[in-house]
Amino acid sequence: KAVWGQSGKKVFFTDDGPGSRVQFEPFDGAHGDCTTLSIDDMVTAKKIEKVDFIKMDIEGAEPHALFGATQTIKKFKPKLAISIYHNLSDFCSIAPWINDLDLGYKFYLKHCTIHAEETVLFAHCI
Repeated sequence: KAVWGQSGKKVFFTDDGPGSRVQFEPFDGAHGDCTTLSIDDMVTAKKIEKVDFIKMDIEGAEPHALFGATQTIKKFKPKLAISIYHNLSDFCSIAPWINDLDLGYKFYLKHCTIHAEETVLFAHCI
């Protein structure tokens, strides 16, 4: 399943390592398809009793997947490690979105490689 903001959407993909491609419409060269699953729906369906950590590095889909984890985040207040380097807007939008949940998260930014990219937003409830 592909993690997304809502469950049940069909996505098409080509698996080519760092050159992989995913989109909601069929395209030439697609190797397969799958459906999306939100974290909230997975937690409910699997009757998961505790979520203490969520890590996301999903190539720009982080805002959508976080939206699909809203109830899980509110209920469990897990530690978060969210990649924010895929889209410039993520630097300005993801931490405020989490902060607006008003759960008491404290935020940290860190580069996790020797390169300028790979910036991760870490958050934990205080």
